[in-house]
Amino acid sequence: MNLKNMINTMLVATIMTACSSTVIPIRTQQDANYSSLTQNFNEANLWGKWLTNMPRETTSSVTLNKDYSLTTNTNRVGTYTIKKDSIIMYYPDATARGRLLEQTDARLYILWGDADAVKYYRQE
Repeated sequence: MNLKNMINTMLVATIMTACSSTVIPIRTQQDANYSSLTQNFNEANLWGKWLTNMPRETTSSVTLNKDYSLTTNTNRVGTYTIKKDSIIMYYPDATARGRLLEQTDARLYILWGDADAVKYYRQE
């Protein structure tokens, strides 16, 4: 074994020893804690069309109307209610409950259920 290979072997062994003694927690979306990220809805800034993927992608959207009705890009129609930081969407065959994590003029961030956080964007 030449000197270069011996140094590389010692370096790898040192790194492996150092890394094995350090515990690095890996967080997944399932165990994310969103409890400190909540805020109340600004209803006046809520109305209008929201894209559900990216600001330039117009194929998936929901439109929230001032009269608390809603429509989706797939022509699903329903109603919604707002109570502080919560939104409930009522469809004929389902109900979706979400909690607002963040709202700006151009973006909504809503936690649906316990672990599915979705960002919504105003169309650019």
